[in-house]
Amino acid sequence: QTKISEFNESTKLSEDRVHEIDRTCVKAFVVCGIPWNVIENLFFIELLKTLRPGYTPPSKDVLSGKLLSQETAVINQRVIKELKNAENLTMSCDGWTNSANESIWNFLIHTSDHEEYLWCLKDLSSESHTGEFLAKTIEEIIEKIGPEKFSALITDSGANI
Repeated sequence: QTKISEFNESTKLSEDRVHEIDRTCVKAFVVCGIPWNVIENLFFIELLKTLRPGYTPPSKDVLSGKLLSQETAVINQRVIKELKNAENLTMSCDGWTNSANESIWNFLIHTSDHEEYLWCLKDLSSESHTGEFLAKTIEEIIEKIGPEKFSALITDSGANI
């Protein structure tokens, strides 16, 4: 005799439930640093199907494209809301070269309550890292948030910044 729990596991999932699972996958992949191609690995798909037979995972391209963009937008809106009434903000930024030889820069916003938000990561590989260019990049971020909210800017000791 079929158990009610087994029936529930094999039924078609609602769009809302699929969306919820997809969002959870995106967060897990990003936070745990899992390579995007794992989502298409047969053993990983088998794991997901064992946990929830009615769920079909998205492709690598959908996970790292559309779903990542959607989740990023949700998080960005949350950060904007958090910073809306903030004062005495500090921005910090730093750049490095990753294993793919790309020049990655991060821009963090710190609050007086010791909260820290990653405002953005930028691939600046195709840009010359002059003081003028970096100042313009920083200025654009500060303008977007509101210059009156900032008290400080922290950088490393690089000659260009």
